Amino acid sequence: MTSVEHLQKLRLRAVALAESLPAPAQTMSHHADLSPLLWHVGHMLYIEQHWLLERVGGLSLPAEQGYLFRADGMPRRLRSRFVPPLDVLKGAIASWSADMPSLLAQHAAHALLQDGYLVHFLVQHHSQHIEIMQQILLAYAVQHAAPYHPETALTPRPVATVGISRPTGFATMGADLPRAYDNERPAHQISLSAFRIGLQPVCNAAYLTFILDGGYQNRRWWTSESWQWQRNLGVTAPLGWRQDPDGHWYAVGPGGPHDLQGEAAVQGVSAYEAAAFARYAGWRLPTEQEWECAAREGQLEGIGGAWEWCASTFHPYGGFRAFPYRGYSMPWFDGMHRTLRGHSPYTDPSLRRPTFRNFYTPEKRHVFAGLRLCIDG
Repeated sequence: MTSVEHLQKLRLRAVALAESLPAPAQTMSHHADLSPLLWHVGHMLYIEQHWLLERVGGLSLPAEQGYLFRADGMPRRLRSRFVPPLDVLKGAIASWSADMPSLLAQHAAHALLQDGYLVHFLVQHHSQHIEIMQQILLAYAVQHAAPYHPETALTPRPVATVGISRPTGFATMGADLPRAYDNERPAHQISLSAFRIGLQPVCNAAYLTFILDGGYQNRRWWTSESWQWQRNLGVTAPLGWRQDPDGHWYAVGPGGPHDLQGEAAVQGVSAYEAAAFARYAGWRLPTEQEWECAAREGQLEGIGGAWEWCASTFHPYGGFRAFPYRGYSMPWFDGMHRTLRGHSPYTDPSLRRPTFRNFYTPEKRHVFAGLRLCIDG
């Protein structure tokens, strides 16, 4: 599949995800951090047109189109009032999809189109929004899921302490590949002290042990900040976890309620919860340097069950240069965002690489995140 075909597949996927909810729900906001499903469909189209028509072709799009669909344009709380209906967006997408190949051919010599850079940039951009649309479906399902009785009971099991040892030494960090985002660049050497990192991410059954052992009620596992956060919100389990009348645990995902598999990676925890679990287990969260080193050297199993919280603050590498625009990474180098590594089951293959850096503030629970344990020595 070429990158252009991949782009078309992602457009169609976005439309299908929007169509999975009733029409009124397609234009509604279902989470304070998330825009309506149809805004993401329109945003993806706008970003393609912005780069190919404005940045490459030198034309101008209507100002109101940019204001509605730019990420830094219309405030999120207002978007549901103005987003077009799905049929309008589908028509615009069909027309644009027919015109785009000739535009690419017409401007083939442009620097941004060399080696397929811009198209692959758009593939990655759309892939991230497709995953955000899954987050929206999760928020909708959490609010509307019917009662459910799991077929398989989730039972607790001890926290696994199987770890892979990595001695003190040097490692490569980052990437210089053309398709890498600016925050992944440049590739550079780092020095790491010896550490052990979990062979697998923390699983549902181990996390249930934490819950049943009073992990959310025991102040010792929490920092002052995280304790206040979970007390204020009444958090007592991962996002979407519920119990049926008999006390059996199940989860609500983007597709609705489902059984919790004991060996599957836990999802739906904030960085606060991940760090509290790690303290309970007598370990800690890995730094993103430790995580990337172990992943690049082929030592980690189970990558992809969930995004994995790291102990690192999202920051620029030495020699960082914003590209192709300042707004992708630079606004989030604010000391508030934490890094996550790996990927979730909803992440497109175009983003599945050891150097990719996801980033959210530590209280976020809707981002399909879990954790992997680490320890010194």
